[in-house]
Amino acid sequence: MILPPKTVWGKASCEEHDIAHLVVEQYQVIPVLVRPGSSFSQRLIYSLCTNERGDEILGKLYTRIYFRGESIITDIDSNYAMKPGKWRIDRIIDIPQKATPGVYSIEMEFISSKLRFKEQENFIVKD
Repeated sequence: MILPPKTVWGKASCEEHDIAHLVVEQYQVIPVLVRPGSSFSQRLIYSLCTNERGDEILGKLYTRIYFRGESIITDIDSNYAMKPGKWRIDRIIDIPQKATPGVYSIEMEFISSKLRFKEQENFIVKD
């Protein structure tokens, strides 16, 4: 947690929103250039207002990797909790040793009845 829900509530004028309010402040791949057999970090920084109680929002979190426009990997967390406040999430993604060199994209999508977002970034696998 970077900031607690009460701090975000005040800074983001959360009382002005009738529904959950999410701001994706950063979505990136670190590093962008990777070698087969190495790994990279998928980073998401977000601020979320839900209600004054600070309830979490449960939903499905999808992580997809695309190569040449085709989905080659899909990971689903069916019971993921988006927490109110300001958060940084870093997920380590391993690149297979036999990965084909080229430009890939990674997508993070969260779906629930109260909140939905999708972010995508590119990365390059190079021998």
